[in-house]
Amino acid sequence: MPFRVVHAGGTTNLKRHLRDKLGIGTEPPPAGRSHRLKVFPSLATLSEATGGKTIVSGLPFSAHDHGINGLVFLNDGNLLNSAGGQTNAGIPAEKLGFVGASPLSGAIVHAAISKPNLNGAIKYDKMKDESKARKVSGDVRVYATGSRNSFEMVLHTNGHVYATENGPSDGYGGRSLSCTLKSQAGQKDIDKLLEIVDGKSFSHPNRNRGRDSPIQCKHFPTSSGPAPGCKQPMTTLPTSTDCLLEWTLNLFPSLRGNLLPYKFAPSFIGQVLRLELTPSERGVSRQDMMRYVSE
Repeated sequence: MPFRVVHAGGTTNLKRHLRDKLGIGTEPPPAGRSHRLKVFPSLATLSEATGGKTIVSGLPFSAHDHGINGLVFLNDGNLLNSAGGQTNAGIPAEKLGFVGASPLSGAIVHAAISKPNLNGAIKYDKMKDESKARKVSGDVRVYATGSRNSFEMVLHTNGHVYATENGPSDGYGGRSLSCTLKSQAGQKDIDKLLEIVDGKSFSHPNRNRGRDSPIQCKHFPTSSGPAPGCKQPMTTLPTSTDCLLEWTLNLFPSLRGNLLPYKFAPSFIGQVLRLELTPSERGVSRQDMMRYVSE
């Protein structure tokens, strides 16, 4: 569980924060029937684990299984959280509740929680059509765009932030080719490791934000190589690589500073990988499988 150290009156208090996902996602409609959500599918809050005080409310939470995932406290005390995308690759689809992108979805979101008199109540000007809504209040902002579902983030001891990224899947919705065009082909893509940098963009589209930045309307497959305006992934990962940690122990000193991603094991084929960083700390110089894991 992420926490930060807060100094008050000469003492040190640990403020632990957890994810409180309010509301429930919608299941796909019965065969032969369809529906369209008329409000945001649900909104999520970040709360203190002790006392239950709400830190931030009004974050997007998809109608399927993308929520508020990775949480990282920056060295300045502010908070990054991963807000999963509402779509598979930019186009609303039945399996995801026919919900379009909203202002903060599919992004790494920065919450200025160290700010005195923090306004953590995010408000939108429209609640009946998330694709046309705009954020009108709340001390949060998009830190990095285009992250589809970064399940875990790590603030490395080198000061960089790294995150796993789940790619789109077949059958969950088409690709957005522009702010108006789409394709049902090429929905599936691989997982990746990202370096999260303020102001950078990745490959997951968001047509809501694309109204102001059209490049955000387009999905860029990993196989297409460097995409204009997008930061390249550090490396690719097996499908459904979710968790991530930095090895910081003195035990096995050759591992210190390595990243250890973990592949989800729904069929007893989980994997723990070892990633050794390049001298620039912005790439991966070595990638090994440490072991298979059965669950």
